[in-house]
Amino acid sequence: MPFLALLPTFAQAVEVNTDVHCFFDETSKLRVEFRHIWLEVVDGTIKGKYQISSQGASIHGFTYTKLKTGAEFAFIEKTVANREGQCRW
Repeated sequence: MPFLALLPTFAQAVEVNTDVHCFFDETSKLRVEFRHIWLEVVDGTIKGKYQISSQGASIHGFTYTKLKTGAEFAFIEKTVANREGQCRW
């Protein structure tokens, strides 16, 4: 997964769960979404949890939860170009 590049060099990510969610979208087409849960492990201790929802190459949701405080961070992908035609990530 590309998100592994976000981890500090001293951390590991261990996938603990993957499930498949099927649903109908607004046009009544059947869609399949994959949900992954990865744990961030530093010095043998679980520090955080990543949750990723994807459909093919599209990522619909990407959150990180810091387990010590319970704080949740949502990553948002900007796919629309600005007025100058540039995409800002």
